[in-house]
Amino acid sequence: MNRRLALGALTASVLGAAPAAQAQRRQGRGFSAASLNGSYGVQESGDGSVATGLGIVEYDGTGGAVRRVKVNAPDGSGGRRLIEFESTGTYTVEADGTGTVVFTNTTPNPGAVDTFDFVVTGSQALWVPGRGQMRVATEIYAAQREAGVTVSLVTSIQKRIADSAE
Repeated sequence: MNRRLALGALTASVLGAAPAAQAQRRQGRGFSAASLNGSYGVQESGDGSVATGLGIVEYDGTGGAVRRVKVNAPDGSGGRRLIEFESTGTYTVEADGTGTVVFTNTTPNPGAVDTFDFVVTGSQALWVPGRGQMRVATEIYAAQREAGVTVSLVTSIQKRIADSAE
């Protein structure tokens, strides 16, 4: 009989803890600017696949970012053109994994601003030099607020490139 009571109490405590743990995960505790740290490979798409871009975004873990992207887009006369974007930016990350990054282009249109709203779609605990064990975004999905240079909607998938120390 004592085994049944002990098993029942254990089951109740485990099942009771599960909803609390799920609620904590739903609240998204744990993301911050430090969660975006390192180099991310970028795949951008404009108006479906009318235009596409490939490149790298580097997040410094403190709210600063640098972006280098090559975009293959329509040239307006039935052909294609390559546009190389270089930008510096700042970003914020909410505890639930949503955030915003604002890039100011240095090329091709110096001073033009591209604002992306994003959500972290993948993360894992990693050792970050100088910061220790922390939750780091491994994948991000973003959408640009402004129309792109050649298309009206730009979306972006960014995947973290592993550091040599990982």
